[in-house]
Amino acid sequence: MSAALFFARAARFITAGAVDRAIPFLRASLALDPVSADALFCLADEIALRRVLRLDPTEAAALSNLGVLLANNSRGATLCFRTALALCPGMAEVWNNFGNLLQRQGQVTEASVALERAVTLAPGRTEAWNSLGNARMQQGDMVVAEGCYRQALEISPRHVKALSHLAGLLEQTGRTSEALAAYETALDVDPLNCLALSGAAHMRRQLCDWRRHSQDEEALKEAVRSGDGHISPFVFLTVGSTMEEQRLCARQWALRQCHGIEPLPPREPGSGRIRLGYLSADFYEHATAYLTAELFELHDRRQFEVFAYSWAEDDGSPMRGRLESAFDHFTDIRRMSHEEAARLIREDGIDVLLDVKGYTRYARTEILAYRPAPVQVNFLAYPGTMGAPFIDAIIADPFVLPPDLHHVFDERVVILPDCYQPNDRQRAICELAVTRAEVGLPDSGPVFASFNNSYKLTPQMFDIWMRLLRATPDSVLWLLAAGQEMEDNLRREASSRSVAPERLVFAGKMPLATHLARHRLADLFLDTLPYNAHTTASDALWAGLPVLTCVGATFAGRVAASLLRATGLPELITNSLAEYEAKALELTRAPETLRELRQRLQDNRLRAVLFDSERYTRNLEAALRQLHVKSA
Repeated sequence: MSAALFFARAARFITAGAVDRAIPFLRASLALDPVSADALFCLADEIALRRVLRLDPTEAAALSNLGVLLANNSRGATLCFRTALALCPGMAEVWNNFGNLLQRQGQVTEASVALERAVTLAPGRTEAWNSLGNARMQQGDMVVAEGCYRQALEISPRHVKALSHLAGLLEQTGRTSEALAAYETALDVDPLNCLALSGAAHMRRQLCDWRRHSQDEEALKEAVRSGDGHISPFVFLTVGSTMEEQRLCARQWALRQCHGIEPLPPREPGSGRIRLGYLSADFYEHATAYLTAELFELHDRRQFEVFAYSWAEDDGSPMRGRLESAFDHFTDIRRMSHEEAARLIREDGIDVLLDVKGYTRYARTEILAYRPAPVQVNFLAYPGTMGAPFIDAIIADPFVLPPDLHHVFDERVVILPDCYQPNDRQRAICELAVTRAEVGLPDSGPVFASFNNSYKLTPQMFDIWMRLLRATPDSVLWLLAAGQEMEDNLRREASSRSVAPERLVFAGKMPLATHLARHRLADLFLDTLPYNAHTTASDALWAGLPVLTCVGATFAGRVAASLLRATGLPELITNSLAEYEAKALELTRAPETLRELRQRLQDNRLRAVLFDSERYTRNLEAALRQLHVKSA
């Protein structure tokens, strides 16, 4: 019997009041897992448990405390809180604890009700306001959530959790500078707070504020190396980390995020068509949807039945409508707890569940921790190992993950023959000509473009780009706009490298079809390292813009090269930054070569394997079929 099973049995006895019968199981759990926090807490509080359950079984506060102790035994904890509230419905602390439990379970609507009750009963309770803010934020009510966090900080101005959570909200609502200030205030209070540490580092990257660039990278790595950290794995992919460090970070995150979740019992194998489930918060007008929509439509319905489980807001866009029609079954799980969603997936008989979120924003990894499907796959969204025992495989290709890198992935590496990334041939490109003047470009001269998110830009890449501008007097660098402070920082960085700041041009947001069309005004797309362009590079290639890349040492740094190989342009792949810089300069001085590359892209676009959606779908289906057969 495993440590988790021993603890689960002990928890049942504790909840039933049989503390004496629970103790041997707690000790057995600790023998197998000496660092089990649950078992240690329960043993440490044995006397308190005896008092609660023997001397005064109707003591509401003690029952609430027991519910906190049993947080990883959701049924036992729920029973404790409900019993305590039945005995004493006016105790704010019990409502607060119950609300926190419901929130961890993903029952955010019920959590909000409980936490509203807590702040009504005790309006001076900082923790309750902070928790209510979290619940409201999960519900998408950003205005109310911000008010809750600010109320918590009105009571306790140096409350680290409220500061960090407010910063996260400000980040999600595009107020990057304010978010950074809140994270930095949290770090003033607790310099080792991992949420604030990774948040502040990421905000500085978003703003291209590189004054602490090296210190931020080292601080994040040290937090991961120490084993005490809880650093966002996605943020950690963007720093110069090794794949071994990324795996360690992912393992730490998975362990803390999903600790105590007991897998659902396995179901009997189904018969008939293989049931595929796609799990994502990006089924709307989103970059992931731009890549995957045609894949969902092309699945062979004679062999596969295809399900979507979505917790994205319905934005009413044509893409949302297209996605809903692309699946045989489209289920909105926003109102479901993690366990309820997992049970639904299990009841639907899903054979292979593809996680199209990984550790990116709004992930619900807890659903996968319940093990609702016999095969669970990390697909597309997160270019790294998830370091979780409940993720069985990752979809890759021979270039992003060659055999010598497989050992640093906890998942089985499933290799597709061409490229791991799907693409949608129906991405429309605006037929109306976009002029240079309309987008703020000069009338003449070479245009280097890099439409990557600003957090992918680094001082080292910017050094190279500025040397290219100095060597090509009439050229400009065309970047994606990300706010005035980001633009000001980059213009200042350009000036410090003896480049006139007006030679940086910033591209505002446009509808996708127009954005793709404006790529045609650029001469060469310059990729980034250590985190390449992914969807952004596919967009450029689809629009006919050559992409120059440098191969990195990690999955995230090898994607653009894989895309170029699948487009038939291997000559644009370099293996060092010195080669990358030399190649960029060579191409700029050979406009005929660039024109020839553009023409090849234009002529071969629909024949390139990167954009052969039918071929990709069949290759993916073959891989998923094999995973299914091996799991049976």
